[in-house]
Amino acid sequence: MIRNMKYLLFAAAAVLLLGACEKEEPYDHPFVYVIQADDTSYAATSTVSSQATVVRTYNVCLSSKSLEENLVVDYSFTVGNGLTEGVDFERVTTGSQVVIPAGVYSVPIRIRWLPNEIDTSKDNTVTIRIESNSLGFTNGFPGPDEMSRQHTIRKINN
Repeated sequence: MIRNMKYLLFAAAAVLLLGACEKEEPYDHPFVYVIQADDTSYAATSTVSSQATVVRTYNVCLSSKSLEENLVVDYSFTVGNGLTEGVDFERVTTGSQVVIPAGVYSVPIRIRWLPNEIDTSKDNTVTIRIESNSLGFTNGFPGPDEMSRQHTIRKINN
């Protein structure tokens, strides 16, 4: 009798333990962010030389499971008072919207930097900032700091 009680208690405990173990879904919080294409540190800023003649790529990226529809991302392109388009840089990618097609995880925004000395007393930056997206995903990394929601490029003399 005591032996049967032990088996019964063991069976009941096993059912309770196995029933409590639900398979957890992986963390899924989709977000959109912007980084310089060749930067693996996800830095919020980068620099470009005032002597540079180069096209730099800044990627708008999606962190999500594969989507079945396109994601439209609206962004702003803000130029500081020390830079002039056509003199210090040219926008290769124009407009204020990019489309990330279904199954794709990043699209480029390109800027051609032109050689031109800058006035160091002025704001010599260009900021690319994600403003919104068509699926309501988080803009920037999740959290109060919204890391990588924007990327600021500072042109420097050297």
